[in-house]
Amino acid sequence: MYIDPRWILILVFSALAYGTLSPVIVARGLLFLSGAMMHSVLLAISVGIALSETIGLAPYVWAIPIAILPTYLIALLRRRGLREDMATAIMLSITVSLSVISVYLVLTKFRVSADLWSYVLGDPLLSTWEDVKYVSFLSSIVCVLTLSFYREFMYLAVDPEYSEVMGMRVWKYDVLLLTLLGVAVVALARSVGIVLEHVMVMLPGVIAFQISRGIWNALVISLVVSLVSSIGGLTLSFLSNLAPSGLTGLIAALIFTVTLIGRRR
Repeated sequence: MYIDPRWILILVFSALAYGTLSPVIVARGLLFLSGAMMHSVLLAISVGIALSETIGLAPYVWAIPIAILPTYLIALLRRRGLREDMATAIMLSITVSLSVISVYLVLTKFRVSADLWSYVLGDPLLSTWEDVKYVSFLSSIVCVLTLSFYREFMYLAVDPEYSEVMGMRVWKYDVLLLTLLGVAVVALARSVGIVLEHVMVMLPGVIAFQISRGIWNALVISLVVSLVSSIGGLTLSFLSNLAPSGLTGLIAALIFTVTLIGRRR
């Protein structure tokens, strides 16, 4: 059984980015927002492909700012007093509708249907060394910045009002976190897939906070779950001849089930 080092590197760097972000997303109560963001990613990627075909540059150069913009609007609506779930629902309805239109246009106007579906389904086995450089660079940025402000993110999760009274600019940390999330999901979409990103952004953090005894312990557990799921999914894909992205998600779900049962006992 031959395993290309490019596949391992892609999955490891992706797992590090998701494993670092996931406990912050869970602690800040942004699971609904992060799930809704995946739909804006589909919109951003399809628009990015269209702009890449007509103007130039790589699709992700266009897709990253397009994907992050709806989350900024949600943050603005929250600051204006609108409930987060209501603000997210409004943006979700808009982005889903625009996604359907943009995907239809890309599939009918450009010869890139296979490229578009690779973003949706993900396939690390098609990764090139250029993909490895790109994923490792952006994943490293996401990990470094998240770890640099990890304590502040967790303070805001525990008591945002008190943190703001103490002088912390809550909106700046919100913008930073949403930017890092947007970069992670867009940058890694082609290798991991939008479908699997739903799992990898949410489950490692959820699992970690079920069994952890502190914020740093939660970070370590989240990273371990993310890495085990990714490498395990790749290994099982060779043994079963099934898609590694799907198997990665199933392994993460299995770990969640085991920890849930163990916690109840």
